[in-house]
Amino acid sequence: MILEVAWLTIKSGQTTEFETAFNEAQSIIQSMPGYISHQLQRCLEDNNKYILLVNWQTLEDHTEGFRQSAPYQQWKALLHHLVDAGCKSLISICFSKIAGAPIGSPQFLGSKEESMACALCRYGVTDSGLS
Repeated sequence: MILEVAWLTIKSGQTTEFETAFNEAQSIIQSMPGYISHQLQRCLEDNNKYILLVNWQTLEDHTEGFRQSAPYQQWKALLHHLVDAGCKSLISICFSKIAGAPIGSPQFLGSKEESMACALCRYGVTDSGLS
């Protein structure tokens, strides 16, 4: 299983439009071969920042099956114009699970779950990673 982590900074005043568009766009990603699950979380400290977590069966399901598909062009049309390009914040990194409880399991969930997820939002994201 592969976990895609995408940090997103949405243009000021566009968060409602982004969430509405994402509600439509999520059906696109859910229909892709190799898709397992996803979560979109909004940062508690900065309402313009989001983290998108997508679980894929293989890296190729994400990089080739999704990113090189016609449905991905629909995804981009719905969402990418709402991302603040000045922040260079559309960063997507994929990870492979080594060990630990699955996200969402009782072992993972805790009173600090939101704080842990949002801690990433405190840092400026650049095209070279976290600054």
